[in-house]
Amino acid sequence: MKAFLAVLGLLLLAGCGAAGAHTRITAAHASYPISLSRNVRGPEGDVLPPNRLRTVGEFHEERLAWALFYSFLPLTPTMDISDAINRQVSRLDGDAVVWMRVATGPCLSFIGTALFGLLPIYPGCARVIFSGRVVKMVGTSGEQAASSPAGNPSTPGGASR
Repeated sequence: MKAFLAVLGLLLLAGCGAAGAHTRITAAHASYPISLSRNVRGPEGDVLPPNRLRTVGEFHEERLAWALFYSFLPLTPTMDISDAINRQVSRLDGDAVVWMRVATGPCLSFIGTALFGLLPIYPGCARVIFSGRVVKMVGTSGEQAASSPAGNPSTPGGASR
């Protein structure tokens, strides 16, 4: 009976360790459209072709998601990237993010995970990496459409500088 309890205790101890994490990703308060593809909808709701989008920069954000008990108890249940989207797109004077990609990876090396994973209630984590292209909506000739609300509001007619 003691051997059985010892094995059961070791299994429970191993089950409490670090083995990554999971989170729900949102951008509920983003002021700009976000697309996983190369397309985005324009101000009129129509899908803009790639020749109506000009890349003005790259979006990049890295976060950590934390959990306990092999990610059964998330410490970061929701990861909202709205503020990062709003800050970076505004700084680049963009209108949207396209080709949004989300990648995950470990926080610790394999040796660190193997060593700390055996400790009871040691938090696990996962690195979440967001990347995409910040684009500006442009007219068909390559110039900013004068009627587009995406233009520079300080310039008459909404044209870019």
